[in-house]
Amino acid sequence: MKANKRDRIVKVRLTNLEYEELTKASKSSKCMSDYFRQRVFRKGVGLIDPKEFIRSMDEICLEMKRIGNNINQLARYVNIHKEEVNQEVLNEVEKKMADYVIMQDKLNVTWRKLMSIK
Repeated sequence: MKANKRDRIVKVRLTNLEYEELTKASKSSKCMSDYFRQRVFRKGVGLIDPKEFIRSMDEICLEMKRIGNNINQLARYVNIHKEEVNQEVLNEVEKKMADYVIMQDKLNVTWRKLMSIK
């Protein structure tokens, strides 16, 4: 016989809306019991719906690509019209490019960390 056998049953009353939300949230776990145990006993660790997470990451990546394209267009314009652009604008473009690269690196590091979680 298992030393830590789960033989206690907990009952909870929910509204239809609460039950639908619970069912949706628990899809990231094997069963609703696992979901409850993870939520109650692993404090500070939130569960992520994998489909929603991937959808959000796709949106973030798309937005990062758009920002990168905008920065490239600015850089192209500055390179073509060097005489017409003042130094202040050049400094701002360089700063935005550096910020973008830092943000993209952080996003890549975070993505790699998340992909290594089992």
